[in-house]
Amino acid sequence: MKKAEFFDAIVKGNTEVVSDYIDEGMSVLERDSHGNPPLYFAAMNGRIETLKLLIEKGALVNCTNQSNRSPLFAAAYFQKN
Repeated sequence: MKKAEFFDAIVKGNTEVVSDYIDEGMSVLERDSHGNPPLYFAAMNGRIETLKLLIEKGALVNCTNQSNRSPLFAAAYFQKN
């Protein structure tokens, strides 16, 4: 359940809560059931401060999900549609 709450905080842009989860040991490299990393959700939802935090904490900016889509794709696609 902790993982779901971590991703929920990312989607909502609650950077303080995301930081707390990371400080408690949650990995910025964690994936959801579709292979989406935290950075993908932050980019998809335009959460700039959360993106910055995740990158500062070691998230891989060129990572991709199971569909070979990157956070950059998510930012461009979901912010347009």
